[in-house]
Amino acid sequence: MINEKASKIVGIMFMSRTAAHMAHLKTSSYAKHMALNSFYDTVVDMADSIAEVAQGISGKLDIPYLPLKGDIEDPIEMLDTHRKMINTVAKGCDDRALNAIVDEILGLYSKTLYLLKDLD
Repeated sequence: MINEKASKIVGIMFMSRTAAHMAHLKTSSYAKHMALNSFYDTVVDMADSIAEVAQGISGKLDIPYLPLKGDIEDPIEMLDTHRKMINTVAKGCDDRALNAIVDEILGLYSKTLYLLKDLD
């Protein structure tokens, strides 16, 4: 159960990283450009963190490739969709260490959404 949840979360995060990088290169807003840059730099480290902790608990992960969900032309809606997906997948996980990392991950998504919405 831990491996399934962590694998799916990492897959979503990799999808978000790629989508955010694409949106970063397409935007004409400097504020969005910088917020998305910070997001995709940070999300990879957080994906590594949750993957390594999960693997330490229950073995190697089988991380799925997930096709892009959302529209890179609307990074706010896209990242909010990804945040909700992670929140849904994480429900029911009873490992405190993994839940702490998930909280940090959700915090990154929420912070980025704030930067994209309110500081443009």
